[in-house]
Amino acid sequence: MGKHRARDSEHRSAGVRGPRLEQLFREELNSIIDCEMTDPRLEGTRVNFVELSRDGSRARVWFAVASDNPDVSASAGELGSGIRARLRVLRRRLCEHCR
Repeated sequence: MGKHRARDSEHRSAGVRGPRLEQLFREELNSIIDCEMTDPRLEGTRVNFVELSRDGSRARVWFAVASDNPDVSASAGELGSGIRARLRVLRRRLCEHCR
């Protein structure tokens, strides 16, 4: 019976840890984009949601553009190309901040 309790406890703590890590990743990515990225294609870009894999080895990240400019919505392709162009930098900076 004791083994089951330990396993349940680990499962519960993992359930809390995942959402907290996702929130921290989202906050850190937004900070990196705001403070360190100078690419004009990323202007107004915000990380809306981060989803970590169960083992934490992968993350899916959802981005959005926050702007009052109606022309920005027409440039969603530019946002994608800006993100792809800066993906390596974002990964590296996020890893440095998480150490």
